Amino acid sequence: MTKLELVKQAYNRLVNNIYKSFDKIVAAMPDERLDMKPSPDNMSFKQIAVHVYQTALMVGHSMKTGQMDKADLQLIPFSGDDVHSAAQIVDYGNKVKAHLQQIVESMNEEDAVKPIATTFGVTMNPLRMLNVLQEEAIHHRGQLTICLRMEGIKPPSIYDYS
Repeated sequence: MTKLELVKQAYNRLVNNIYKSFDKIVAAMPDERLDMKPSPDNMSFKQIAVHVYQTALMVGHSMKTGQMDKADLQLIPFSGDDVHSAAQIVDYGNKVKAHLQQIVESMNEEDAVKPIATTFGVTMNPLRMLNVLQEEAIHHRGQLTICLRMEGIKPPSIYDYS
């Protein structure tokens, strides 16, 4: 399997498995409870959900430009302050996924292995960046699941056998 095929495989797992169940969990929270926090020093349900997709947008931009710079954070066109419904978060996620898809589909083998300097002081290739996005989404999916349970809401299954 080529590096480009591995990048595409990682993207497909992220979107078709992890983000698919993530969106179901986001949609399960009633709009009037999006601001709930598991404790005062934690991000709210809404902030966590938006953060996941903002991170994906930033990583996509980095894969496209070959660098991750703190100034690029200003490019994120969506603020959690503007969110008033779970549907808005899912819609934003769909736009981010479409953007990522365009970036991955436009890559060639050389792009798939190019090193990308990050703001965290490490250099990663696109495959590693997509793997980090998977870990990030799984981590936060778990947090959102706990938030649902704290609200007395049965979380949707993360498994989809269709």
